[in-house]
Amino acid sequence: VGKCKLDFDANASTIEKNPAENISLNQTGTFTFCVNNFNNRDAADVPFKVIVRKSGQELAEHNAIWPKSRKKGDKMVVCTVTVTPQDLQEKSVEMSEAEQKKLLAKEAEWARLFGEPKAYLACEAQVQFLKTVLTDPKAAVAKGAQQVFEQLLTAKPQAEQRSRAWQRDAN
Repeated sequence: VGKCKLDFDANASTIEKNPAENISLNQTGTFTFCVNNFNNRDAADVPFKVIVRKSGQELAEHNAIWPKSRKKGDKMVVCTVTVTPQDLQEKSVEMSEAEQKKLLAKEAEWARLFGEPKAYLACEAQVQFLKTVLTDPKAAVAKGAQQVFEQLLTAKPQAEQRSRAWQRDAN
C-alpha cells in the first residue's frame, strides 16, 4: 500500500524457530492488520502476536491463535493502526542514563574483542597460504556458524609458502 512496505518476512521459505515479520507504515492513514498462515507445517494451533510500535515505542501487543482448523487464505483481522502526520515526524532519540551505561559496557566489550579494524595491502611475496584440515566435515555442518568459526580459529594452521603450492600444482 503506497509507501508502506514489508521489511522482512522470516519463515516464508525456510523454517524459523521464532518467525517474525516487520512492516513499516511510512504514510498517514488507518491500516487493518490481517494475518494469514500460508502453511501450518505441524497441523497445530499457532500462537502469535502483533506488536505495534510508533517511533520505536511499544504501544500495544495483540496476542492471538491461528486455530489448526482454520484454512489458509481465511485471513484473521488482528488490529487496526492509525498513522498521523505527527507519527511520521523524525524525533531525536534520547537514552536514559541506564541505557547509556549499558551501551558503553557493550562498546568496551566490542573494543576488547575486536579492537580497531585496520586494512593492509600485502604484496604476493608476503602472503602465505594457511590450510586448516577439518577431520570430520559432517561435524562442522551440524554445528552453528559461530561454533565452526571458533573451531577454525583454534585449529592449528599448516603454513605453506605460495611458491611451494604453485610448484606442487605445476607437477
